[in-house]
Amino acid sequence: MTPQHPLDLITRGVPSLQAWWDQYRAEDNYDPSLPRFHMSEFTLHMLDQAQGGVIPSFDKVAYGIEDALELADGAHWDAIGLSVIEVLLRDAEEHGLQLRSLYSSLGPHARDQWKDLYRQLNHGRQWPDAAALYLDSSPKCEQVRAGDSPSCLGSPRPLVSRGVARHRCSSKARTVDRGSQPASGKAGSRRAQSHGEGR
Repeated sequence: MTPQHPLDLITRGVPSLQAWWDQYRAEDNYDPSLPRFHMSEFTLHMLDQAQGGVIPSFDKVAYGIEDALELADGAHWDAIGLSVIEVLLRDAEEHGLQLRSLYSSLGPHARDQWKDLYRQLNHGRQWPDAAALYLDSSPKCEQVRAGDSPSCLGSPRPLVSRGVARHRCSSKARTVDRGSQPASGKAGSRRAQSHGEGR
């Protein structure tokens, strides 16, 4: 049986995003073998909807991301990490969003991926969550603005894996396999892209 596409779960709680996804895959040039590319375009579309430092209904999207990760096989686990979580980490601040706000909306699987990818993108530096704040309560961490480096950002949840993602159904550590995909690679036009998925 063909695995359910993660975007079926990620978009189901937000009618406008579900309509976008239904229209997207109804187009003639839709290729079902490119889930990473589909999710990159979805995430960029979602970021484009941000207004006033907020993505509309992101809490519902976050629930969908968590459901999708809960059911994901290895390929879809990596695809969600690389094409949703990493794109948020990389591009959210350019859209006036605060990384700590997005992180606080995510569920435990997505937070594990976020910390894993943050570490990979920042030369081994850990995402600073509540455990880090207990160790460093210096005044420099009191104010954070959109666009600031998240080196002093916290979350109310304790450190779970120090950058290692763990699937709820297994005790085996799961990291996101970035392979040779560059962190700075932007998703291009869907009509111009036909081979990036397989790299």
